[in-house]
Amino acid sequence: MRPRLRLLLIGMLVLLVAGHTAYWLQARRVLTQGYAAWTQARRAAGWTIASEPAVAGGWPLVVTLTVPDFVIAGSDPEFLPGGINWSAERLVLRVALAQPRLLRIEAEGAQHVSLGGGADVPYTADRLRLELPIAPDMSPRGGEITAQHLRAGLPSGPETISPLTIDRFDLRIDTKPAAPQGEALCSFSLSAEAIGLPPDFDWALGPRIEQLTLEGALDGPLPRGRGLMARAVQWRDGGGALEVRDFSLDWGPLDLSAKATLALDDRLQPMGTGTARLTGFAATLNAMADGGVMSQQAATLATAMLTLLSHTPSEDAEPEVEVPLTLQGRRLSLRHMPLARLPALDWPMLDKPAQ
Repeated sequence: MRPRLRLLLIGMLVLLVAGHTAYWLQARRVLTQGYAAWTQARRAAGWTIASEPAVAGGWPLVVTLTVPDFVIAGSDPEFLPGGINWSAERLVLRVALAQPRLLRIEAEGAQHVSLGGGADVPYTADRLRLELPIAPDMSPRGGEITAQHLRAGLPSGPETISPLTIDRFDLRIDTKPAAPQGEALCSFSLSAEAIGLPPDFDWALGPRIEQLTLEGALDGPLPRGRGLMARAVQWRDGGGALEVRDFSLDWGPLDLSAKATLALDDRLQPMGTGTARLTGFAATLNAMADGGVMSQQAATLATAMLTLLSHTPSEDAEPEVEVPLTLQGRRLSLRHMPLARLPALDWPMLDKPAQ
């Protein structure tokens, strides 16, 4: 190779490395300054944020900001009555140079959370990640939370800690604050697999939920009143509705899928209609009666009614039934048969600022 050509290639390589390094340094500066601005804004709003000094790294392909012993505590009377207190052994912010508009936040090690002044809940996970797509104006537009092998300790007494485990959890939210009339303001999907329920309780359908999924959308105007109650009134009066496009539950003998449309009535209580498809209803009702959830007489009556309405899709399949559901005046009914009365939503209590 000629000396001039060799020098030219070396020069190009040096320029490439220098340009890449400059790009990485700029990305690190943006991430570091963005985190500092966020913490400053939270503190100005009355929140408490504490941690050990953040350490930047990740060169050459990503930029990371590791925040050891991260703690955040505070409240927002409109959205977080009673406040939140959350801590993590490490918080890692990560931006790949190939995806500069996607911020990944991973919580690592032992973590604790308490909501509304309630009990402290310790938990760990093999992976707990929040992905935030960042718009050109640097504001997030929804995001996705994923967790693997989540293990949470739930207080069930002064000393007893009951574990809740989830093998995999995924929650995706997409928001459109400027959505026109008729389009979803927010759409969401949630899925959880292999949920191990706390063993200290006697679960009528068993201590393990194989799968739970929920998909839906929130329609209506973006409320701008002060306080949750004022916002709820605006949303209701503007035709707001929650559309449950798909809900499924596989728990013990029960295989359930449902769809529904919900809104708020004149007392700001949930109301709506939907349909549910059930398989394994006879074994489910028997288990609920044996567990004391409902009386044996009610279980026998419901089983007889559902059997009359059911059909068998194939020779080897279990009978399944599709029935209409209504929620009116806090009463959930199957056709004309009341199933349960739901507790009232106490909106004035939610509007009280944290003490």
